[in-house]
Amino acid sequence: MSAFGPRLLIILALALLGPAVSPSGALAQDRLTEVGASITAVNVDQNRVSLSQTVALGGDVVTGTFVTAHTASGKALQRNHLGYWVPWDGQLASMADNHFPVVDDAVAFKILKDEDMSAELFPVRIMIAYRTRQSLKFGVFEIRDGGAGASQ
Repeated sequence: MSAFGPRLLIILALALLGPAVSPSGALAQDRLTEVGASITAVNVDQNRVSLSQTVALGGDVVTGTFVTAHTASGKALQRNHLGYWVPWDGQLASMADNHFPVVDDAVAFKILKDEDMSAELFPVRIMIAYRTRQSLKFGVFEIRDGGAGASQ
């Protein structure tokens, strides 16, 4: 076997597995943009959903962090700093700051924790965002019903 053998197998395995997913279901180190980033959808077991999303900041200085949801049934919701989902009027100015901390030039958005979503219609579209002094950067992804045993 050549010296490249084991390394080549690791590279091929990583390519086949796709993006790295943390145990919480978050893609590691996505980046948000001013025009909106498309983030990979997450399949969940709707009976118990825990979900966080970590984004790299690229040196941005964060002045606020936000999480909103649009459900298939037409509800617009936002996560408040206590972790509760409350109605949202859809206006950027009224988004509730979640005060997620910046650690090592990244923010971990805590979206859902042990939520029973069995009564919810899927998909649910989630927007995560942060504000800097100059702009709002955001990304959007869907939470999809993956059935019992889905990876989170």
